Amino acid sequence: MTTTPGRGRPRVGQRVTVRLPPELLRDVDRLAASAGMTRAAYLRALIAAALPAEDVDRSQIRRMLRLTPAERIAWNDRTVRKVRPLGEATAS
Repeated sequence: MTTTPGRGRPRVGQRVTVRLPPELLRDVDRLAASAGMTRAAYLRALIAAALPAEDVDRSQIRRMLRLTPAERIAWNDRTVRKVRPLGEATAS
């Protein structure tokens, strides 16, 4: 990690650009704020939580790649509604 001391933010990793529908981005921002996190930190945590603990399910990746952009957005909208905000306690 090479950064100039005192200038800018420390590098966390490689930059990745993702396009999100406005309503989804509003939801992400709202949930990140309620968790006391930045948008980037919240998205990193969501992605890390969604990754399998062991090997990657390549069949699911192939299924997702076959979807059209509209189908991916619809799938994402359905999936995001199921994700509990980070830090929210689970019911016992």
